Amino acid sequence: MSGEPDAGSGPNAAEEKNLGLPLPPLPPPAGQDQDADALLKSFLSDVSDARRLAECDRVLNSFKLNPYAVLNLLKQDRANKQEIRRQFRQCSLLVHPDKCKHDHAKQAFELVNKAYKDLGVEETKKEADATVKHARIELRKERRKLTRNDNAYRAAAALRTAQAGATPSSSSTGGGGEKQQEKEEEAGVGCGEALTVGERALEREYEETEVYHRLVMRRTQELMTQLEWRRRQLGKRLGEEKKRQEDEDTEHKQKMRSKVEEAKTWADTREKRVSSWRDFVKTGKKIKKKKRRRE
Repeated sequence: MSGEPDAGSGPNAAEEKNLGLPLPPLPPPAGQDQDADALLKSFLSDVSDARRLAECDRVLNSFKLNPYAVLNLLKQDRANKQEIRRQFRQCSLLVHPDKCKHDHAKQAFELVNKAYKDLGVEETKKEADATVKHARIELRKERRKLTRNDNAYRAAAALRTAQAGATPSSSSTGGGGEKQQEKEEEAGVGCGEALTVGERALEREYEETEVYHRLVMRRTQELMTQLEWRRRQLGKRLGEEKKRQEDEDTEHKQKMRSKVEEAKTWADTREKRVSSWRDFVKTGKKIKKKKRRRE
């Protein structure tokens, strides 16, 4: 037997056993920490690459006529300049050709840049915002038809109104609510109808949900598609009318050119015609003299 004490014996071991203290963990083998770090970095790199590829596919498959859809900005016209710039930076970093391995990363990057530039043009942004606002109004009218006779909705609105300390029949125009009402009417809430305090509270909460934002985005896409189709039809008709006018102008010019050429030809052959007439007159006089002589 050696003179060294056993690891599991001795007063310290007995005290730890009696006190229930855990034994210290064994040190990891040499190089295990480096392998774990490398594995973690590789995993995070794969996750980052997958996210970049997914974002690139999303941009390429987005509705190109709506710059908000390209940037995946669900708030759309309600987003301020800082939010638009932040979303643009996030999207552009994900789809940048130098960092994204997608085959069409350059095309996606150009689409993101174009969407951001379009929102920077006042007229283009106003047109997009007007379409989004129209989509909100349409959805608000449809929802109002569904909730007008919904007992569960009316009960929830009455409860909210009671919690707010007002009667169910009172509107939310009092107590400094005029600015809020104007803001909500601007966004399409109520669609011109007087809503109770509870109904306005329910509508405000509903219009903050992602489901509502997705519906607005989809309706905006439908409206923009209709506008683009009408614009193309109008452009086609204008193009056809322009072509018809150009054909008429060309035909008119050809007719005028032909008349000018005929007048020029007539003027150039005038001397020849005069000479022929003179010869004919002289020949006719000679024939008459011969007839007289014979007589």
